Parts: sequence; structure tokens; C-alpha cells
Amino acid sequence: MFKIFSYYFFDSVWHRIVGFKARPAVIWLTGLSGSGKTTIANNLMDKFKSKSVVPVMLDGDEIRHAIRQTGFDMESRKKHNRNVGFIASLFEKQGNIVIVALISPYEDVRNEIRSMY
Repeated sequence: MFKIFSYYFFDSVWHRIVGFKARPAVIWLTGLSGSGKTTIANNLMDKFKSKSVVPVMLDGDEIRHAIRQTGFDMESRKKHNRNVGFIASLFEKQGNIVIVALISPYEDVRNEIRSMY
């Protein structure tokens, strides 16, 4: 009985106190270099934080810096996008909101990544 009450409290009452219930999701921002993807992602982060929700942000430049083995040819870009998509799906499956800011120029890869969610 205690577990049922605890679940009810955290699912219903707590979110009324906080005023916002966030569902797991992936927000994928794509565009050309310098188009403002990271700026928009940072603004989204601030909006979520103001609602007491802390999403995970995956920035393409930061990931590329951390994983230096990725090149810039077509196949390397596709592989990089798939890897970031997989990482985002792992965070989303754990109940997080994930904001991805990444140059993803290939529609076939975007569709493949979309099917992960």
C-alpha cells in the first residue's frame, strides 16, 4: 500500500507542486554551421530549468571534440550522426529529455535515427 501511495504522490501531487510534468523526449536541432543550433539548445535548456527540469544536451561540436576519430567525409558524418542518435536514445529511454544540436545533412540518416524513438 505504501508503494502505491508513493507512486501516486510522486506522479500526481509532486508534479502539481512543481507545475510541470516532463515526458521523455528527444529534441533534434539541425542546420548549417553557425545557424544557431547551440544557441537555441541553450535557450531550451534555460526554459526547462526554469520549470525544474534538467535535460541532457548533446552538442555536435563537443561530441566531436571528445571523440576525435570522426572525420568530415559523408560516411564519417553519417556514422557520427548515428552514434549521437544512439546516445540520445539511451538517455531518452532512461526518462530524460534530450536536446541534440547537430549538423545532420542526410535525410536518410535522420529518418533512421527518428525510428529509434
